[in-house]
Amino acid sequence: PQIHYDNFDASTFNDSSGLRMLYTPTLRENDIGVMYTGALIGIDIPPNEERYDLNARCPWGCTANVPSTGIKVFNSLLHAHTAGVSVRTSLADKNGNFKQSLGVEEYYDFNYQTPIPLDVTMHKDDEIHTRCTYNTVGRTQNTKFGLATGDEMCLTYLWYYPAIADSDRCLFTNVSPLGIEQGGAMSIVSDPYANG
Repeated sequence: PQIHYDNFDASTFNDSSGLRMLYTPTLRENDIGVMYTGALIGIDIPPNEERYDLNARCPWGCTANVPSTGIKVFNSLLHAHTAGVSVRTSLADKNGNFKQSLGVEEYYDFNYQTPIPLDVTMHKDDEIHTRCTYNTVGRTQNTKFGLATGDEMCLTYLWYYPAIADSDRCLFTNVSPLGIEQGGAMSIVSDPYANG
């Protein structure tokens, strides 16, 4: 679990949040996994754009480890930062044909990110497509990937079962505003969250 604070004025405050963890000695039938997909590296949004679309495609090679019975996706969380105004993620077959929505936030608000319940079966060789729309009106410099609130991301977190080893992310690098593939997709990339 993570808690992010945006204490821009460095004022002192008390945090009364908490976390309650429950456990059982009886193992569940399936372990769950969490995969994040979308774009991090390559985000470069020009200033003063009212609607700037960024497309990311997690190609079918990233789902090659999905068992023949498929995996059940039961929750998604769409994520961008403060320039994000819309996030949409869908499941497609290996030819790019739409199969099912994995989440839509047409009026995305960074301050109100909530999980979206799903009942979707993902199969081997499916693709995941994510489109983030940004508004950078009033910004004077390009907005790039970063961990700060004023930087940007374009992600979808998917909760699924049964868990698949070494399948925690599928990120597209060098994304284009038109969805034209300029780079390559990687199932395992350098993780910006690692070591800190």
